[in-house]
Amino acid sequence: LTARLAVDSMQDLASVRCRDGAFEPAHFACVEACSAPEIAHAVNLHFCHGVPHGHSCELQCEPRYRKTGDLYCDRGVFTTPTCSRPCDLGASWPQGVEHATATMCIGLMEEFLADGQACTPDCLPGFSSLDEAMHPICTDGALSPATVRCHADCNGTLDINRISGAAADLNEVCTGLRHGEDCPMRCKEAHTALGRVRCVDGVLIAGECLASCLST
Repeated sequence: LTARLAVDSMQDLASVRCRDGAFEPAHFACVEACSAPEIAHAVNLHFCHGVPHGHSCELQCEPRYRKTGDLYCDRGVFTTPTCSRPCDLGASWPQGVEHATATMCIGLMEEFLADGQACTPDCLPGFSSLDEAMHPICTDGALSPATVRCHADCNGTLDINRISGAAADLNEVCTGLRHGEDCPMRCKEAHTALGRVRCVDGVLIAGECLASCLST
C-alpha cells in the first residue's frame, strides 16, 4: 500500500506523523499497489508486480507483436493495453501478389506486417499500385482491404485516327502513363477537349474532342 495526500493525488508520502493527537498531514489515503496482470502475447509481466498507484510499467510484447500502450496503475488496477497481432502475409496471400516481387511489400524483410503498418506493393517493372487507399493496413492480425493488386502500366499508344478531332501529338504528350495516371486531352484547332486521357490497367482511355460551332 502507498500513502498519498489524497486518493487522486500523485504525491507519495514517505511517512505519516502523529503530532499532539493529530495526523500530519491531516488527510491521506492508503492506495493499493497493482499486481502483475495477464495479457496475451506479453512478456516479462512479473516486472510490473507491485507497481504503486499512479505509476506506469512498460508493456513488453512477443516478437512481431506491437503494444497499444503501457500499463498504468490506478487504485490497484492496471489499465488494459494489449499486444496487437501482426499480419501473416504468407497465410493471407499464399500465392503471393500477382505481378509483384516475392517480397510483396516494399521494404518488408519478412512475411509479417506489424499492427498499424501498411503494405505498399512491390510491383514488377511495367506494373504499378499508386492508389494508397487500396494499400492494405494491418489491424490486430487482419488486413484491410484483404487483397492488393499490381496493375499494368500503359506502354501502348492511342489510335488517333479513331478519335475525332484529336491532335497529332496526343501520343507524344501522353506517353509512359502508369496505371491511375492521366494527361490532358489535346485536340485540333476549333475543337474543345472533354475529359482527359487515363491509364486503366494497361489500357489508355481517351476523352473527346468536340467540334466548335462556327458562325456564318
